[in-house]
Amino acid sequence: MAPSQVLRKRLENLMVEDARILFRNFAGEERQFNPAGERNFTLVIDNNIAPMMADDGWNIKYLKPKEDGDQPQAILRVKVSYKRKPPTIVLITEKGQGEKSRTTLPEDMIDMLDYIDIAKVDLIVNPSWYDFNGRQGYSAYLKSIYITMMQDDLEKKYADIPEVNPADVQRELTDGFDPAYNEPLIDLGEIED
Repeated sequence: MAPSQVLRKRLENLMVEDARILFRNFAGEERQFNPAGERNFTLVIDNNIAPMMADDGWNIKYLKPKEDGDQPQAILRVKVSYKRKPPTIVLITEKGQGEKSRTTLPEDMIDMLDYIDIAKVDLIVNPSWYDFNGRQGYSAYLKSIYITMMQDDLEKKYADIPEVNPADVQRELTDGFDPAYNEPLIDLGEIED
């Protein structure tokens, strides 16, 4: 059987609002199906448009159904790469009074996205053509993502209190402390007159 040939056409970026993402690996950890250093996540694709995307050359895969009779879910693996143009990765948080703030995360902080609870995701994926070992199609690269973090009641309650750098707290606690006298305290008991 000959390898499938995809007619290369110019594809527009894929924008998905209220996206659902799975298998987050923004840290690029080595896993069963992921070599070390490769950052990525899986985007859930609407099963109604998945066949058209596959016809266009997107590398659409399907998850095995959890229960018999369920339809397999279409997915697309999205790569997060800083090799050419870095993606825009923004974390949205909420302050105590419902006021939102946004933080553009640098590359060395995006691994936090593997662990946070997510309320909402909006993203844009850039298609990149590949032709390798007889296989052709489009790889999906993250262009930009806005992730709204789900915050619990305590996070909202204390969100208006400014956060202090832990190193500053350590300095403040040890201010006036002379390390030359860093010896354990000895209990001398009661002092008698």
